[in-house]
Amino acid sequence: MNFTNVHSVSPQFITSMLNTFTRYDDFYYVLIQGFGIMKTYDLVNYDNYWRNDDLLDLFIDHNGVLIAKDWDYKTVYYRNNTE
Repeated sequence: MNFTNVHSVSPQFITSMLNTFTRYDDFYYVLIQGFGIMKTYDLVNYDNYWRNDDLLDLFIDHNGVLIAKDWDYKTVYYRNNTE
């Protein structure tokens, strides 16, 4: 099996793979630690959804609210997904 690079960004630092990929409705949200969150519907074309270099983990609840944890483990961001 071969992988095809469809989009690339440069993170600000070395990252780990925690919870970085999630889906809500017809869209996928990909957290790139040291960059922010990207949004895609086809896993080929990506849009910058939320630039935030400090995000570590990403979750989405049943209403589409994005919940992201910061590197300091003290800050949690809630972002209503109304787009």
